[in-house]
Amino acid sequence: MPLILPFPSITDFWNTNTVLWTVAVLVAIWGAWKAFYRLFLMSYLSPLRVLPRPKSRSFLWGNLREAFDGNSSEKLTEWAEEHGPTFSFKSILNKDGLVTMDTKAMSYILNHSYEWQRPPQSRKALVELLGEGVLVAEGDAHKRQRRVMNPSFARPYIRELTGIFHDTSQQLRDILLTKTAEAEGPYKTDIMTWLSKATLDIIGLAGFDYQFKALDPSGKDNELNTAFMRVMQQSRSIGVWEFLQALFPLLDRVPTAQDRSISQSKRIMDNIGLQLVADKKKSILESTRANDSGEPQIEKGNFTRRDLLTRLMAANMATDLPENQRLSDLDVLAQIPTFLLAGHETTAASTSWCLYALSRHPEIQQKLREELLSVTSDSPSMDELNILPYLDGVVRETLRLYAPVELTARCATKDDIVPLATPFKDRNGVIRNEFMVKKGQTIILNIHGANTYKGYWGEDAMEFRPERWQENPYQDVPGVFGGILTFLGGPRLYYHFRL
Repeated sequence: MPLILPFPSITDFWNTNTVLWTVAVLVAIWGAWKAFYRLFLMSYLSPLRVLPRPKSRSFLWGNLREAFDGNSSEKLTEWAEEHGPTFSFKSILNKDGLVTMDTKAMSYILNHSYEWQRPPQSRKALVELLGEGVLVAEGDAHKRQRRVMNPSFARPYIRELTGIFHDTSQQLRDILLTKTAEAEGPYKTDIMTWLSKATLDIIGLAGFDYQFKALDPSGKDNELNTAFMRVMQQSRSIGVWEFLQALFPLLDRVPTAQDRSISQSKRIMDNIGLQLVADKKKSILESTRANDSGEPQIEKGNFTRRDLLTRLMAANMATDLPENQRLSDLDVLAQIPTFLLAGHETTAASTSWCLYALSRHPEIQQKLREELLSVTSDSPSMDELNILPYLDGVVRETLRLYAPVELTARCATKDDIVPLATPFKDRNGVIRNEFMVKKGQTIILNIHGANTYKGYWGEDAMEFRPERWQENPYQDVPGVFGGILTFLGGPRLYYHFRL
């Protein structure tokens, strides 16, 4: 007997259309409610509404155009001078932003790294560029990496790298002396280019015993450096599409030419890096004595190789390290671009700014030169350099005024109450010593602002004056290095300050 299926009646069609229309109306109502909440109600209910803030000039852009039209950190510092160290601002589509350079608030946020982490979009971009190294990892992963890396950055080991710094610096000095002698008149050059080559050679040898030979005039372009620089250049190219991706994360799934270029460069970096890791692992095992059962007996300090990667891998392979605390090869691999980023361009930029400041202040330059000429050796030890007070002041003042990274951000992983050193008067006239944030709120830490805020450093905060470091300078900024925020602080400090 044939199977007969009933043909849908007009009533069935009507019922189906009714359901579809009902669903469509409900979705529209839900969308309208979300838009209303996002654009108006969320800001009204936000705990940040009580904070002082600059007047918003646009519903669409808020204060963003004003903040990022030029030097954003300087504009944020200007607003801090007007509204206090902690203030809110309006972001795109009426969203509330938050900025602080309050010493107590920054200390709290930096020392509660599980509760305050990098914003998800920022972290995702860094993972794609650098891998999940110590600068990017969060939570337990960061804690595990930090535990293994700490011995590699101990002072005795860093002292052993001094010879690399001297050799490369003297090589650059000789090159510039030769160029100056060959010039018919004053020799003009882009010093940042030369310093970038020098710091690349230094971090290559000190970081992972790799010879870039960037200062070698007969040297060819290095594949690892070329790939790394391509990644960094592409990452700095931020346009409308990248802005839309930050607003709508689903757009990250649409591949672009920039994404493909970065992926190709990353593959080159990973291939070279994995070979370095494999070679070092083999070298460590070959230089290790076996115990009574024939297993390699690896101890953290028993290696003559002085590069940071070998030290890190030896500590990671140490016999007494529990298995659950070891880093994977991919974790170790991620430290290579981390070393490059931390010890290459940022160091070259800071040194360039130092030379710029000295060129603007010949009296400071002369005073520094006289102190340096008191050192008789071309290769002074770290102890000899550490007792030069004016050199110390010049270095600290450079890092204070010209921090390589001027802003950073943290995102609350839960509702929180942040304490303040400087109270503020809310819009109702109430004096408050803390402020509340909701989970997911991002806060900008103004590094440049904390280093140059007149409320901390006095009216001459923007002046290059090394003498301030011999005059009981302001010390409440919660930075790991000399009372400045340049290298951050807390568990997520920038390790390369020890170099």
